[in-house]
Amino acid sequence: MKEKYGPIFTLYFGPHPGVVICGYKAVKEALIDQNDVFGERGDYPGFLNFIGEHDIAFTNGNNWKLRRRFALLTLRNFGMGKRSVEERILEEAQFLIKEFRATNGSPVNLTSYLARAVSNVISSIVYGSRFDYGDKRLKAITDSIFNNFNILSSMWGALYNMYPELMEYVPGPHKKMWRNFQDIYDITDEFIEHHEKTLDPENPRDYIDCFLMKIKEVKK
Repeated sequence: MKEKYGPIFTLYFGPHPGVVICGYKAVKEALIDQNDVFGERGDYPGFLNFIGEHDIAFTNGNNWKLRRRFALLTLRNFGMGKRSVEERILEEAQFLIKEFRATNGSPVNLTSYLARAVSNVISSIVYGSRFDYGDKRLKAITDSIFNNFNILSSMWGALYNMYPELMEYVPGPHKKMWRNFQDIYDITDEFIEHHEKTLDPENPRDYIDCFLMKIKEVKK
């Protein structure tokens, strides 16, 4: 299509126009040279209708900039991009090797093992602790994310993003997305409640502690 229409053309996804940018030069001009103009994200109902407008991946505006700046600074303080997070990864790799050895050479689906290993590295920063590989909460988190990405990358996800109002009345796999998101919310709520009871402002343990402290600071 680039050969026929040039490096920039429009495709309609249902009623929504989408601009396609092809080639290094055009992409650099839009996303680097003029990122203030073209840096905002478009509507993505598949996430926004369930997560709301408080995340750092799919929203825009000043509140998003504040949340993103806070998230990057906090994650760096806990080792993201530094040697300290490398130590967490190496530690988790040992747990992963132990799980592999426990299979005694029988065929296994590596996807679930690797997903839990990655989730545990993230959990150690966000929740302040990793999960045992047999923990039902870890399985619920990884399964929910995996299932939602499967739905969103399918025809049902595409239709939901094109016609979200209509698809609310249509039965299908997309109806399971809310339940999957809710599973993660429920687990996170337990951690937040525990953190609120045990918070020590002088010694923040993880991302949740820092976020709770930031909330108190903003309220003042």
